[in-house]
Amino acid sequence: PRESHYTADRMVICGAGAINHEDLVQLAQEKFASVPTAPKEPVFKEPAKFQGSHKEERWDDMGLAYVALGYPTCGWKHENVYPLLFLHSMLGTWDKSQPGGEYSSSELVKIAVLFLFFFLGVCDNVMAFNTLYSDTGLLGVYFVSNPHRLQDACKHVRNEMTRLCYDIDHQMVAQAKNQVASNMLMSLDSSSAICEDIGRQILTLGRRIHPAEMIARINAVEPKDVLGVAREYLHDREHALAAVGALNELPEYWDIRDSSYWLRA
Repeated sequence: PRESHYTADRMVICGAGAINHEDLVQLAQEKFASVPTAPKEPVFKEPAKFQGSHKEERWDDMGLAYVALGYPTCGWKHENVYPLLFLHSMLGTWDKSQPGGEYSSSELVKIAVLFLFFFLGVCDNVMAFNTLYSDTGLLGVYFVSNPHRLQDACKHVRNEMTRLCYDIDHQMVAQAKNQVASNMLMSLDSSSAICEDIGRQILTLGRRIHPAEMIARINAVEPKDVLGVAREYLHDREHALAAVGALNELPEYWDIRDSSYWLRA
């Protein structure tokens, strides 16, 4: 409801570029003076609780299978935020319209290109996602697959996520550092992007983190940090899966769940 959620204590007005501060303040007062300063009744925030789930809608005439596989993580203020960015980078992103995927630093992308696409014709697209909220988050992979090879695609996607729980070295982390830092800086290449970044950080963290501080935090991440976060969120954990399309070969929930760990002697 507007009275409880659209209030001044939940809003940020920011500007970037050639803006006069006094003019911005005056405009904010003119346009938003009627916004309530606080909700009439306190908004009770229940802790987020994750429930493993499997939701599918089968439409065989779509011709392809569209699948998202996700795992619960932490919120914006947690110390694991930066190692999570590394995991997101290591999982990678690729689309069949993009050349050069076989040279990616992501093993998942290499598998998708060399084995799943060229050899089996399985994957058309694979994209890691890392979504953060105030008190929880979601890390996972979205992929588009040939319906007759969907079981292979699910197997290789989950297997690569499991591998990161056991095998992360200094070279992988060094490559991820460069990618995370460059992506962070390139995301601030316009005034609208800077405004969005300022607003998000003020709402979630209470202050703006300067890019120099973010680079320092990125450079401080070690392989053991990334490995620890992978084991905490991806190893032997419940998942949420959403899928739509031709899903005749989609594995059952427990088939994917059982592949979230390896048995080693």
